[in-house]
Amino acid sequence: MTDEKNPVSAPRSRKSLRALLPNISQLTSHESMGGIPMVLDTLVLEERGDYDTSDDTVDWKNLYLKSRRQSTRTRYLHQEERDRLIREKLALRRGNKLLQSALSQSRCNASKALAEQTSLFDKTLGGIEQRMSEENRVAQLLTNRLGHLESQCKQISLRALASDKAKEQSNKFAELARAQLKRSSEQLSEKERVITSLEEEKRELQSTLQNRNDELVDLDHVLEVYSEVVEGILNRKSEWSKSPHRRDSKIIAKGNKVAHGGTCLADAYRIKSTCDNDLGWYEECYGTTPDIVLQFETSGAFRRLINMRYEIYRYKNNVGDIADVFEEDFQKLLEEILHKVTRGTDNSMQSILVGNTDTEPRRAYYDLCILWEDAMEDEIVVTY
Repeated sequence: MTDEKNPVSAPRSRKSLRALLPNISQLTSHESMGGIPMVLDTLVLEERGDYDTSDDTVDWKNLYLKSRRQSTRTRYLHQEERDRLIREKLALRRGNKLLQSALSQSRCNASKALAEQTSLFDKTLGGIEQRMSEENRVAQLLTNRLGHLESQCKQISLRALASDKAKEQSNKFAELARAQLKRSSEQLSEKERVITSLEEEKRELQSTLQNRNDELVDLDHVLEVYSEVVEGILNRKSEWSKSPHRRDSKIIAKGNKVAHGGTCLADAYRIKSTCDNDLGWYEECYGTTPDIVLQFETSGAFRRLINMRYEIYRYKNNVGDIADVFEEDFQKLLEEILHKVTRGTDNSMQSILVGNTDTEPRRAYYDLCILWEDAMEDEIVVTY
């Protein structure tokens, strides 16, 4: 607001001043945006017996109108900002819903396609098996017939040894039957190879579907991690857009924690899925690598330990010597618990840090929590 000189008018009498000034009850009844009363200091307007209004050169009416215009403009700007935040929140929610709908539709389409292909292969396999059964039956009939013909040939040779022509014809017919049986056996072997190939393709398709389902599960988990961060920030913005007496301090504190505190898991997924070359920044701020954080992401105590290190590092200039003490104890504890896990013990990362057994890592973890609370008690509090 720029400075302006108050307009100066000629001295006026006590009676004219009273006539020009607005009623005090009217001035104090107006309210600005958010229910904050705009109260004028009525002490300066009270009439005193020893006060000479003939020396008053201030234009009180213009001062009041100027203050009223400034209040109206502030209220209008505040309303515009709140509407903008609401539109941003609705847009982000719509994007989140569209992404979830696309993932569900992709999963449904993949399942339907695999079901159709599996049904087609099952039908083809059934037809091949039926044809194989027919071939086996024909082969069995031919085998039986061949045996019968051989028996007839023996009888003919015993009955008519002189009939060479009949014997040659029967031998020729037997050779033809053997050739047909051989061809049938070769066709049967070819069908078996086709069945084996189809079964292998079926296993490959099932493996592909399982891999796709695993990828979708991973994407759902990453989306859940990102949504937690986004919702915390959006809820905080929504609370700040409300009037002071309607704000929820718990929601604002949670949003401040997400926006200005450590989010090691979300940052780890972001770095692993992009090519921003932020690996050095992550190791500097969190004191470890994204791979280690993702390896133990199911442990809430481990995530809290890494996030505490981030916040101490961020506010190291404010917390003083506590940052050095925390960093030294943090590195010792991290090295010890990683050594325990890689050594192949049955204890998980969660049980090592907050288990029922009173161990050295557990005591060191709680000491770091106390040190962090003492250092960060007044640091991560953001106001606007």
